[in-house]
Amino acid sequence: MVPIGRKAYMPGHLIHTNEVLVGHYQNYFSKCSAHKAKEICEYRIKMAEDHLEKLKTERDLWQNKLDKPYNNGAFPSMDNHEIIEPMMRMKKKYGVRNIKFV
Repeated sequence: MVPIGRKAYMPGHLIHTNEVLVGHYQNYFSKCSAHKAKEICEYRIKMAEDHLEKLKTERDLWQNKLDKPYNNGAFPSMDNHEIIEPMMRMKKKYGVRNIKFV
């Protein structure tokens, strides 16, 4: 009896039990031995881990680029309060409606 699906069995004989179909992306498949299929899987896992390491490195570079202004004090943090002077004094003193700084 040969299993077909989860619950169905039909009479038959299994042949070529060591051959499996391996997908090569974009609907390309090839028959190969189970040992060769295992090698292909290990290679793909290795390539995925290498790609993940590259992405982690890129993420760290971008994170450092984003954190650098905050670390150098370019933006105010919660610890340091920014000094804000009222603009009304300048408006009264110079009589300027819109103050522009060059």
